[in-house]
Amino acid sequence: MAGMAVLFKTDGIVTAADTDVVSDMLDSIAHRGNTNRSVEVFHELVAGVGRRKGENKDSPDNWAYCRSGELAVAFTGRIYNKPELLGMVKENRQEANMGTAALILRLYQQDATSFFRHINGAFSIVIYDKPAGEVKLVRDQFGILPMFIYKTGIHLVACSEIKGILKFPGYRRALNRKGLDHLLHFPGIIPPETMFLDIYEVPAGQMAVYKEGDVSFRAYWDMEYPEVTGSYDRRNTSELEEHALAILRDAVKSRMSDAGQQGVYLSGGLDSSLLACLSKESMESGIQTFSIAETAGGNDLYYQHLLRDYLGAHHHQLDFTLDLNNLYHQLKEVICDIERPQKDITAIFRKQLARFTRSHGIEAVISGDGADELFGGHIGYVLDSAGNRSMSDGKTYLERLLEEQLHNKIWGDPHFIYERPLSEFADLRKAFYQHSNTDTDAIPNCLDNVLLNTDNIRNRHVFNQRSYVDIKIRLGGHLLTSHCDRVNYSEGLETRLPFLDIRLAEFVRGLPPEVKNSYLGEKTFLRKVARKVVPAAIVDRKKFEVTKGRSAMALGNTEWFNDLLSYDYIKQRGIFNPALVEQLKKRLLSNEVDVGSAYEDNLLLLILSCNIFLEEFKIN
Repeated sequence: MAGMAVLFKTDGIVTAADTDVVSDMLDSIAHRGNTNRSVEVFHELVAGVGRRKGENKDSPDNWAYCRSGELAVAFTGRIYNKPELLGMVKENRQEANMGTAALILRLYQQDATSFFRHINGAFSIVIYDKPAGEVKLVRDQFGILPMFIYKTGIHLVACSEIKGILKFPGYRRALNRKGLDHLLHFPGIIPPETMFLDIYEVPAGQMAVYKEGDVSFRAYWDMEYPEVTGSYDRRNTSELEEHALAILRDAVKSRMSDAGQQGVYLSGGLDSSLLACLSKESMESGIQTFSIAETAGGNDLYYQHLLRDYLGAHHHQLDFTLDLNNLYHQLKEVICDIERPQKDITAIFRKQLARFTRSHGIEAVISGDGADELFGGHIGYVLDSAGNRSMSDGKTYLERLLEEQLHNKIWGDPHFIYERPLSEFADLRKAFYQHSNTDTDAIPNCLDNVLLNTDNIRNRHVFNQRSYVDIKIRLGGHLLTSHCDRVNYSEGLETRLPFLDIRLAEFVRGLPPEVKNSYLGEKTFLRKVARKVVPAAIVDRKKFEVTKGRSAMALGNTEWFNDLLSYDYIKQRGIFNPALVEQLKKRLLSNEVDVGSAYEDNLLLLILSCNIFLEEFKIN
């Protein structure tokens, strides 16, 4: 269960039409398990929560309120440390069989918002506080469950997906060019920006507070690594490894403890293999694992079968081949699910895997997302370890100075490079967008604003700097949406992420950087942890990056490709530079670039999927 819709009216007049709007919003996200819904009215607030079939619609886990109705809580998601939170409630306020929402209400009455950081789970919470004149919308620490908001002069509208807000009669669809500019610069869109003008995403670890017609975002938790000279956990490496394994073991167990059919995604890599081994320990019956053959580049199939035999798992393999002639339909599906354009086609594979998994009666799946960002699983960590951080190649002194000023503004460190020096985007922006002259000031530049809390990047070890930025941009701005929540829930499948257990995050936060960091390869520390339970052949294998979707010539021969990227169509849309599109098409058809390349920014795919996005969501 993970669907919520909210409508708040500052004029205090709630009508039957308002409850109908909330019901329509829930209809639009019925795939999130909203077949058994409940809509409640608290003075100026109408809130709806959806549940899976068979769940009690009056469940105390979802609703709690004072007798007067002036303080109310709506909750959706899962909490894995409820006994710990119950222990925080004062004895005279405890109740037998206290539901989750009632528990949150009691804790809120005790200390307002400081307790949120102690919740371990994936959740969205709405708190209606009439005495304070506030509505608070709270999102879990990593943003596993989404929450979007839109406000007018007298309304606050919120929903688990943007398509719910689009049901609100007062919203007029328009493109947020700043969100598009995020996709040009980064792997994803950094909250609170979205692709829809005036619709905002509540950032992870924050709450949106609506008061007197205005919305502000307040952080209650962040992945705040110690400064370089700060305090770290200095136990010996063996103790640290055992502690990490104990946390992971319990994180997996708690996510597999409730009723319902559960499975485990198995790629054959380190992260999924470790979770599969720990899941096996928690399963009284046999473990069910799922994979998609097309994602198994190199020897992945070999390692999947090796672990299948090692665990005695009931393994289900989907043999899926990307049909470039059917790519339009597949792209359209995931773009509608994710509510944004795509820079790669990995989401297509994740959606097919989710559909396949759900067809076997699985309701929730364990997935290894988050391990790369916590433990250093991307190539940037290895390059950092080798000291590859120079921005000075071929630049004059003045160019270096301006570059360092920009990096200091965006990253809080003049020498930190995320994926590439930011100055490289200046010429790209001029060529990328359509405009009447060479002045691009009229087109929003996402680098004009500070995007992250640079205080949590400045004066940190480079490993922790990259991890922090990865968690915010790659994980929070891209993967949790494109690979987890939206594509899985579109098929009625819940995703559970043990690596994003808050206890593990806080443990990793205190690890000495030299324990995590190594120029010898990625995820050095996690490999040592995994070696205790995972076959050595899997632990010792090198990470294999997969390039999907070659045969570019076949793509160029499809009618929809030529229509959506024709010179006249691009020029009429007025967003992208048609001359650049023609050059990119020529390069693609000459096989100089691969569709969906894992590491190459595929601008043509971004343009193509943006045009599909605009058509599907009827944005002019």
